[in-house]
Amino acid sequence: MNDNIVIADNDSEYSEAIAALLREKSFKVQTVANGIKAAEDLNKSISEGQRLPRLLIVDLSLPELDGIELLSNLAKEGNLCTVVAISSELKEEDLRSFIRTPFVKAIHKKDPKEVVEHLIAAANCTVRQSSTNKSNINNSNSNSNIIDKAVAENNIN
Repeated sequence: MNDNIVIADNDSEYSEAIAALLREKSFKVQTVANGIKAAEDLNKSISEGQRLPRLLIVDLSLPELDGIELLSNLAKEGNLCTVVAISSELKEEDLRSFIRTPFVKAIHKKDPKEVVEHLIAAANCTVRQSSTNKSNINNSNSNSNIIDKAVAENNIN
């Protein structure tokens, strides 16, 4: 089982707090501070024959290459893994941009302990999905339901 998780977030204090909590749960965690570094690292792993991470946690407002662009580029290249979108400001139009990416949850940045519970649930979702067809993971209707749920859960206008 692949227990690697990548956190792409320019808020190093926040991402390290999340990483520490995930490491306590026996996950291997890598943090990167911008979208370009995340894309480079993921593409390097693929070119070296390594597996994609079990979970990619992406801040929507990454510098240099934002989370939406990062995921769009990875999806175009066929480099898909399960994604949780995080942001201090979730907007419905941003979430709708994720429609063609395999994200399973969108959550507001808040207390890292609360966020980690959602991330572990998403990682467990990844394990269940790994035995299904990839096209099911990247299903627009399914992601549309996830967006609608995120909008409702986070009171997004």
